[in-house]
Amino acid sequence: MKQELLNLIKDDLIAVEMARRKVVFHYYEKWDTITLWGLFRYKNIKKHIDDGKLINNLNYKPKNLTYWVIPSKEYWENAIEPITKKFTKDELQDTFWVEK
Repeated sequence: MKQELLNLIKDDLIAVEMARRKVVFHYYEKWDTITLWGLFRYKNIKKHIDDGKLINNLNYKPKNLTYWVIPSKEYWENAIEPITKKFTKDELQDTFWVEK
C-alpha cells in the first residue's frame, strides 16, 4: 500500500496532498463546501490551474507567490476522492511525515 501511495505522489503530489487535507482537516465536510483546501505555491500548481483541475477561487494573479485554490468537480471525482477512499488518515499523514 505504501508503494502505491508513493507512486501516486510521483504522478500527482497535489491530488495526494489535497486528499490528505480533506481527511485530516475536513473529514465531515462535503468536498464542494470546503473553501480552505490549502495554500499552495503558484509554481507548484500552475499546470493544474491551466489544465482546469484547480480553480483559482480568489482570483490571485501570477505575481502572488501562493494561492488558495479549490478542486474542480472532475479533479475531485477522478483524482482526489479515490485517494480519500483508498488510504487512511494515518497512511496519508505518514507519507508526508506529519506527526499524528
